[in-house]
Amino acid sequence: MRTERLEHQTLRSDRLFADTGRTLSVQHFMLLFTVGSALVALWIAVRFPSFAPQSISGTIAAAAAATLLSKLSLPVVRAASHFAGALAGLFAVALPVAVFMFLAAAWTVLFAKKHLAPFQH
Repeated sequence: MRTERLEHQTLRSDRLFADTGRTLSVQHFMLLFTVGSALVALWIAVRFPSFAPQSISGTIAAAAAATLLSKLSLPVVRAASHFAGALAGLFAVALPVAVFMFLAAAWTVLFAKKHLAPFQH
């Protein structure tokens, strides 16, 4: 049986990379996208602590809303059929949803830290 080598998918726009011929693999792009959205969420959580929910029900609602938004945004991002549409979908839809998901996770951790602190020895 012959095994074929899988080629890395690349994001490439001829106008952007015509001079250098550089490409960015999809895996690297998504890693950078995810780390960037997590850093934006961390910045929001630290810079604006008053945005965080103050109750357990608010924290659960934020986590549930983030989960629901992630499920609803997948078809919108997948509907893009060309490079420019895919980037527009990623930055207009997926980035805010990813930031909100990480923000809800940060709020959950901060809520737990705040309310479990009295029980530390």
